[in-house]
Amino acid sequence: MAKEIMGIIPPMVTPLTREQEIDYKSIRSLTNWLIEHGVHGILTLGGAGEIQMFTESERNNIAKTVIDEANGRVPILVGTSHYSTNAAIRMSKDAKDLGADGLVLIEPWGARERPTDTYEYYRRVNDAVDCTLCLYTHFMSVDAIKKCAGLSNLKYVKEGNTSMHHFLQLVNELGKNRVFAGSTQMMFRQMLHGLQGAVLGQTQIWPETAVELFNMIRAGDIEKARKLYYEKHLALVEACSLGGWHTQAIKAALKARGVIENDIVRGPTQQMDEVSKKELLLWLESKGLTKK
Repeated sequence: MAKEIMGIIPPMVTPLTREQEIDYKSIRSLTNWLIEHGVHGILTLGGAGEIQMFTESERNNIAKTVIDEANGRVPILVGTSHYSTNAAIRMSKDAKDLGADGLVLIEPWGARERPTDTYEYYRRVNDAVDCTLCLYTHFMSVDAIKKCAGLSNLKYVKEGNTSMHHFLQLVNELGKNRVFAGSTQMMFRQMLHGLQGAVLGQTQIWPETAVELFNMIRAGDIEKARKLYYEKHLALVEACSLGGWHTQAIKAALKARGVIENDIVRGPTQQMDEVSKKELLLWLESKGLTKK
């Protein structure tokens, strides 16, 4: 029986060594740390996990490490997106065989211009792999998403569109229990509608706060949730966004918290500049979030 996917599900980064090789020790450390801090699930090999930087073999090794380390404590989702449909099917089959509880596939390139191609991408994966699927979209129309959501295994949608109108239309068509917040800027407003949860990169830095926010909203304690969101979560997001960084900032913060060994990203992605990193670390220190 498929596990229910809900709550705060961080798309975890993929820690690397100084030589830009995969740091499996830090992957295990981060997996355990997130679970110990109350997250409801983990997504490995999402955008923040630098999925596009790894070979198929590396991706399988990363997924296996996270799945084995979690050992059934929380659902593990694996990103299996690929520019090639055949490769996406192959990666999806591998992830399921490794024990993934769900598969996350971002809309393929050209999704907005070619909705028929996009539907065929998801249909072929759906038909080839009997596993829960989550569609991650920024640009697809509500009608295109709805059509894909009719596929037998496609249970969830991560909504990355920043339009509130688009979001409300999507919830009206699919129901709140099939939609995850996927936009940092819209997270609080979206979650007020009782969404299934949130899949956002910065939640892995301060996971206990994200989990508390989710629980407050679910309990109807909206004013306390609003205060928590603006004073902690949004402030964290803004601190991480200094200089326009994303994965680099998340890694720098996790290193500062003592969870991973390095804040290295794989080239050709640029490493975070020292000025931005220093500002982020000062903010983390002011909140008591650096390792003592």
